[in-house]
This record gives sequence, structure tokens and C-alpha cells, in this order.
Amino acid sequence: MKLDVNQYFQGVDEQKEYDFSLDLSYIDIDGNFPFKSPVKINAIINSRIRIVTLKLKIDAEVNLICDRCLGEYVQNHSFTYDATLVKDANAAGFDEETNDEYLHVVDDEIDIGEIATDIVLLGLPTKMICSEDCKGLCFICGHNLNESDCKCEHD
Repeated sequence: MKLDVNQYFQGVDEQKEYDFSLDLSYIDIDGNFPFKSPVKINAIINSRIRIVTLKLKIDAEVNLICDRCLGEYVQNHSFTYDATLVKDANAAGFDEETNDEYLHVVDDEIDIGEIATDIVLLGLPTKMICSEDCKGLCFICGHNLNESDCKCEHD
């Protein structure tokens, strides 16, 4: 999903909007493939006085497995990303390693799919919980305590 952005650096003030669908169904997170439907990406590239900016809005429906009860649940996530595109990060004085506000353009292209994939994966919660009041599993018999109490004696 590479996008040629060379035209935006030519000094013409311009704004263009793109819509993409991204298939992430191949991504495995702890044995789960959480992306059953395509991720939706809206990209806006704006060129004004040779300053080129990128704005992304990403919407993903994610099928997760709860870390407490092992039940499946669906969450919708929305992510945004804003960056200034630069052709020569060194000449411009930007440090790519420490500054996420700038995106280095290589060979006049940016890979929207790669950027969006990174944003989605880094934006997912580290602890997957179906609800704040999830009771989890009985540590003795393994019964899902959200469904009903078990007969085990707990201290």
C-alpha cells in the first residue's frame, strides 16, 4: 500500500484524501488471529508551502480473548497518527529515532499499510479484559465465574 508523495514536495499547495482497507487477518497474537475484518484507513496528505503533513485515522474491529475468563469478545479501536513528511531527515536536523512527529520519505514513497499496522499493533491493550468486572476462572476447577458460581470452597 505504497503511496507516491513526490508531487507534494513540488511546492504546490494541495490536499488529497485516500481511503484504504488493510487485511491483517494473517497476524497471530498469542495463537489468536484477532483481525477478522479489514482495518479501515483514512489518510489525508496536505502540502502547504513545501511542508507536507500526513494524518491517518484508523478503525479496527478486533476479536480478542479475555486474559481473565478466556472468553471471546469484540472491541472497536480507533487510532490517529499525525506526522510531517521529510525527504532528508539529516539535512533537516531531525532525529528519526527519537521524534515520531517526522516521517522520513524514502524513494518518494510512504507505506501506509506498514505505518497503520505498526500503529494498530502498538495501540492494542497489553492486558485483554472483556469487562472491568470480569470475575475470571475458578483457580480450582477452571469454571467461568461470569456464568455462575462454582461449588469449590474458596478462602
